[in-house]
Amino acid sequence: MTEVSKRKSPSAGQQCRIAAVAMVKNEEDIIELFIRHTLSFCDRLYICNHNSADRTVEIIHALAGEGFDIRLTHSTAAGYPQEQITHGLITHAIAEGAEWILPLDADEFPVSETGSLRDAILSLDPAVEWRYAWRNYFFSSEAKLKDKNFFKRFDIYGDSMFGKCLFHSKLYSSHYCRITKGNHFLKYAGRRSIPQVNLVPGVKLAHFPAPTFGKLVWKNINFGIIASNRGFDEIAQSGWMHLDVKNISELYASGSKFSKGSPRIAPITTKYTTRRFASDERYVIAQLAGSYREYHERATRAGFNRFRGLDKYRELLRYGFVATLSTIWNVLTRAGRKHKSAHGQQLTSGMGGFYINFTDI
Repeated sequence: MTEVSKRKSPSAGQQCRIAAVAMVKNEEDIIELFIRHTLSFCDRLYICNHNSADRTVEIIHALAGEGFDIRLTHSTAAGYPQEQITHGLITHAIAEGAEWILPLDADEFPVSETGSLRDAILSLDPAVEWRYAWRNYFFSSEAKLKDKNFFKRFDIYGDSMFGKCLFHSKLYSSHYCRITKGNHFLKYAGRRSIPQVNLVPGVKLAHFPAPTFGKLVWKNINFGIIASNRGFDEIAQSGWMHLDVKNISELYASGSKFSKGSPRIAPITTKYTTRRFASDERYVIAQLAGSYREYHERATRAGFNRFRGLDKYRELLRYGFVATLSTIWNVLTRAGRKHKSAHGQQLTSGMGGFYINFTDI
């Protein structure tokens, strides 16, 4: 079981061994669980609130008032600028002395299957980029959706070949690297500087892509709306749309892909999380009313326009001069997947430099 305790704000000058960073938006149904779990093994949590319209910020302030070490910032940027925001949170954490950095989403809960999660992180080699894979949890038709223990409501799961990265601040600071959208891995401007990439032994990333029944329905409806638009395949392949939105319906259509079991996370008592809506049906209607226009504009802007012609290369400006030269050179030489790192791992060339896919670890 993952240890769950209140890790209070450290006294002045106390070392921050582990920091988590997260961009959140409208996460009132899970943000308290996320913060209490994350700060059971991390020393500090850096959060950027991106245009939340629910009680997310209120709950964060309430938990900070209990003594949890939370550094909260706000962004009103249009679209979904996760990469830029997360990079800013990482540099902020490093500037304040954080050693290990864990980029997370509010529906992601790292879990150690062998012992203390904190000890497992602190024992890792700081010269390596570490990854841990998702274990995606869902409801079955037999799930107890009203169980007081949130984690017991999920009784089936599917292991993914993808997940997130974690890394030491010295690695991030000493390389021409950048966190990618989705926080899946780091991208490096030069292939000679790419470190070894390994999976964290004995650690899974419990992921709840649909933490409530209402969100499950909502995501499937949104997927239907997006999939019906011309250019959907291009959007999905670009990485703009979270593939779990698509995979939820596919997984439910093939129950054999699931294993039975709930996440091995101890119960967490919440104080500030309440049911905002009287029914899941009302939740779905309210979410769709506020999100359809946003999703439509986002798909039009980021999907149908961004990935056509040379428009996408405008984004190089935010990576910096070295990464721009690296990308141009990779395009001219058609680098693709023809190079390997000094450690013998397959490299993939992309916007801003090289990276190592989960499938090549």
